[in-house]
Amino acid sequence: MTLENPVQLEMCWGRLLAIADEMAVGLTRTAFSPIVRDAHDYGCAVFDADGNMLAMASDATPGLSVSTMVSVVNMLEVYPPDALHPGDVLITNDPWLATGHLPDLTIVTPVFYRDRLVGFTAAVAHHMDIGGRKTTPASTEIFEEGLYLPVCKLYQEAEADETVLRVLERNVRVPEMVLGDVHAQVTANAVGAQRICELLLDYGWENLDRIGREVLAKADRAMRAAIAAIPDGSYRAEMTFDGFDRDLCVAVSVNVSSDALTVDYTGTSGQVDRGINCVLNYTESMTLMSLKMLFDPHTPINGGCMRPLKITAPPGTILSARYPAPVVGRSLTGHQIQPVLFQAMAAALPERVCAVSGGPIWSGRFYGHRTDGSSFLALSQLNGGMGARPGQDGISALSFPGNVATIPTEAFEVRVPLLVERKGLICDSGGTGQFRGGLGQEFRVRVLDGLDGDPTLAIRADRTRNPALGLLGGAPGRRGRVLRNGSESLHPKRPVAVRAGEVISWQLAGGGGYGDPRARARERVLADVQDGFISAEAAEREYGVVVRD
Repeated sequence: MTLENPVQLEMCWGRLLAIADEMAVGLTRTAFSPIVRDAHDYGCAVFDADGNMLAMASDATPGLSVSTMVSVVNMLEVYPPDALHPGDVLITNDPWLATGHLPDLTIVTPVFYRDRLVGFTAAVAHHMDIGGRKTTPASTEIFEEGLYLPVCKLYQEAEADETVLRVLERNVRVPEMVLGDVHAQVTANAVGAQRICELLLDYGWENLDRIGREVLAKADRAMRAAIAAIPDGSYRAEMTFDGFDRDLCVAVSVNVSSDALTVDYTGTSGQVDRGINCVLNYTESMTLMSLKMLFDPHTPINGGCMRPLKITAPPGTILSARYPAPVVGRSLTGHQIQPVLFQAMAAALPERVCAVSGGPIWSGRFYGHRTDGSSFLALSQLNGGMGARPGQDGISALSFPGNVATIPTEAFEVRVPLLVERKGLICDSGGTGQFRGGLGQEFRVRVLDGLDGDPTLAIRADRTRNPALGLLGGAPGRRGRVLRNGSESLHPKRPVAVRAGEVISWQLAGGGGYGDPRARARERVLADVQDGFISAEAAEREYGVVVRD
């Protein structure tokens, strides 16, 4: 089949995307952990023989999927193509070579067709545990954060390396979940490899070179055309966020010149001795994902999208941390990239940007032991309100820009001594505006009896000091907070011991509003009051709308 016909190209490209999606289905349906199975915190992608990403799964975490553009190339520097054989499988969680922190295991499978290397499949999963200090941003160097696997072969010519598997098993608190997810990743890659071979057979191709060149070039041209539509110039912004014990700053300068673009993060705070730093790989992936939303949201992401971009961050900053900086909570910083880029581009694209959202993603991990001596680990991943957009209110309790799903309450509670007492939206938490910010949520958990000792709660939260900002006259959303027993404020990033009978309440931040609140349609205000999204007092105070019983 030739690819000169656009319909034929669309069919072939769609098949590559379907392969990545089928890998994702295989991964989520065979995974053992709720973080992969329910929250979908993973990435799956297909690559050509040179390590160029050709397609990524649509229902995956962009930070993980996009990072594999760099991961596969880096892994090939350790194991070049002539060192690979059919049945080999590579693995690493090196933050500086892969996706930015140790809990993400990147597994890459070389694809051979008629005894020739034709490409790679990659599956990344955020694992429930990787050892270390219980996934806390309070870590002060990478060595505290868990098992650090260099690039190595998990399988060699279809034979599992039992030493690597035993090392994994003995370094994590929930080995069944971790090893179960590892095998699910290997299976997902095998599915992708089989489908690639079927594609080559069906079309009579010897490799992926032809289709690879086409889809990479198409994505490149689409991104350049979108950039060329933006007025040339330099667009700048900076944003303050909570950091660990002190506020930090992300600064950006976006320089548009014809059909190319440079993103420079000079002015960003220096790296810190707490686990909230980002490596450059993750910064690049979040930057590309954010710019794709703005410039070219419809063309599927592949390696061609990155060609018109140059992304730089000074080494030694929180967006390009040097080894051995702690990085386990890197999303707390990396998720500030999207809002600061949107603020920078608001002058050029006011009709496309949204106000700041109430993220980054919050998480809480309970580590403990039951009276029978068995251990348990429960994870919650929570989302604040999305920022309002031109013409639309922000969506409440939505993961943005992280794209993880909510772990169902039943899955969170199963087989652990914890009870969810409330999971609901917080009235008046969205920033006011012509279009209202999305509401934050409260997640309230009671610790039950049946414990041997006091469980540890590892907290990862943000926007407790610096709220999600509004845009073009919109107000900030409400700040978040973490409470014990309704009154004691807990540090949003330090682990804490909890006792049976105590109640922990996560109250997530609301998204920023968009536009002048007094321009909001009266019927929208009345509907918000009726739905319990805003109070009658706020309707009168903020919007000038009097609501009577």
